[in-house]
Amino acid sequence: MYIKSLIIIGALVAIPAGLAAQNVGIGTTPTTRARLELHGSVGNTTAIFGADANGVGLGANWPTVEFNAYYNGGYRYIGNGFALVQYLSTDNGSMVFEPYASGVKDAPATGQKAALAIVTNGRVGIGFNTGFNAQLNVGKDADKAGSAYFAAPRFSAFNYTALEHTYIRGGDDSTRLQLNYYAQNSKIVIGVDETQVSINTNNYEAPVYPLQIYAPDLAVGLMRIGSLNQWIITPSQYYLKFFFRSTTSNNVISQRGSFDYNSGQYSPGSDRRIKKQIEPLPPMLEKLMQLQPCSYEMKYHNLNHDQTFGFIAQEVKEIFPSLVHVTENANTGYDDIKDFHTLNYSGFAPIVIKALQEQQAQLKLLEERTARLEKK
Repeated sequence: MYIKSLIIIGALVAIPAGLAAQNVGIGTTPTTRARLELHGSVGNTTAIFGADANGVGLGANWPTVEFNAYYNGGYRYIGNGFALVQYLSTDNGSMVFEPYASGVKDAPATGQKAALAIVTNGRVGIGFNTGFNAQLNVGKDADKAGSAYFAAPRFSAFNYTALEHTYIRGGDDSTRLQLNYYAQNSKIVIGVDETQVSINTNNYEAPVYPLQIYAPDLAVGLMRIGSLNQWIITPSQYYLKFFFRSTTSNNVISQRGSFDYNSGQYSPGSDRRIKKQIEPLPPMLEKLMQLQPCSYEMKYHNLNHDQTFGFIAQEVKEIFPSLVHVTENANTGYDDIKDFHTLNYSGFAPIVIKALQEQQAQLKLLEERTARLEKK
């Protein structure tokens, strides 16, 4: 038996036994694909189950399951509360889940967001439903702190099998990869125990050292928070070089010195072409004789009471102030020292040489006088 007109069955009306055994079609005849077929729609909504009590709607056009929603000139709420729509695009085969904000019965649904999309090539998008190329694509709303958060009792892991590589990178050459950007004082831990980390490694080459850095020219930059000046450390084929970039000198990068690969000797920059106002030293022998070499023990971290030979910076400052540098009100590690003194020991070399030259000149004069006296 086929139903060719609208039949309204009340809650208390019994269905005849003969009718229950037949296929039923609403809006179609004959029915050959299912026991119950509904053809046609009102505003693209074919059926609603639950009606006033936050029910489920079935949509036509694109196959759609509408939780607490139906379609009529846009998605609307079946009852009060939140809604979610799940649809399949017959154009491109993507399955999309879209939640909506809380609303009231029969009002237009608001706050649409493509929460999850699965496309035919197996790619998954979270936060948007088109325009993604990776296997998993995660978007970020403007009012959110980040695009993803992975929580576990202690640790979270990507690609946790023995043969997998893990890649975290920016979208293109102009973007940055930032780790731990949200929390200013929190910590980043890379690996444990004997983990080895490599930066800029080609062809997945395994690192040899705990931290291995490949750089074409300038390798490691050190900057103090609040300052734009930089120290740069880089290896060449045989030397370890130190550079300084000054923001007050048009960001010029200049080499300051290097360690020799063979002897380990440090050589500061001394090229004539980087110097100006070159003047010979005045007599130094008299000043040099005023220095007080001494032996001493360092007070801190000297468990064996090792003796050291040297000078006291405050005493040297009275004679050669250019060899002493004083750091004012900085974090030196000594709570009772606010003007930490350091001494440039290598700066004594030209002073000693100048004094030796003076002494040699005096010896030469003495020899000449002695020779003249012997002739008399």
